[in-house]
Amino acid sequence: DINSFDYLGKTDKQIIKEVLKIKGFDDRLIESKLQEVVDNIVDTFKRVVDVFPVKVLPGVRELLDELKKRGVLLALVTGNVEPIARGKLSKVELNDYFQFGGFGSDGIRRADLIRTAINRAEKYHGFLFDNNAYIFGDTPRDVEAGKEVRVKTVGVATGSYSTEALKKAGADFVFPNLEN
Repeated sequence: DINSFDYLGKTDKQIIKEVLKIKGFDDRLIESKLQEVVDNIVDTFKRVVDVFPVKVLPGVRELLDELKKRGVLLALVTGNVEPIARGKLSKVELNDYFQFGGFGSDGIRRADLIRTAINRAEKYHGFLFDNNAYIFGDTPRDVEAGKEVRVKTVGVATGSYSTEALKKAGADFVFPNLEN
């Protein structure tokens, strides 16, 4: 049932595929039309971005400023396709913190998006992956994907999941928010 669909921590393409499957569409048709659906969603987002609510959570900007000041290489890993992710970040003036990343347009599985970001960091930014990457996320799926890729996981309970749920998922570090 679409009303009880759990989309939290899933990529845009994964959500589209699963919703269409629930609605009775077969896999072949979904695959053949997936990019067209994504393009339509991006076009719709661009038309409504000015009224689309985007809120920067407390502590986010301060943390990004501090990490940038310390020379930390920052990448964005999000299930949103890149034009939507960039549009949201631009609206709240956070886009410039992230030169690259792994986006929902790069794949279906969140772990693959983390791998994509790491590969881009290595290829274009001189990063050497050696147990020195962290993924911040607010869902157990974020934590599970990070564990699969063997990065350190930081659970932040600013979404629908509690600190307990993020700890249970196996996060290496858990915070109620990004303040302080």
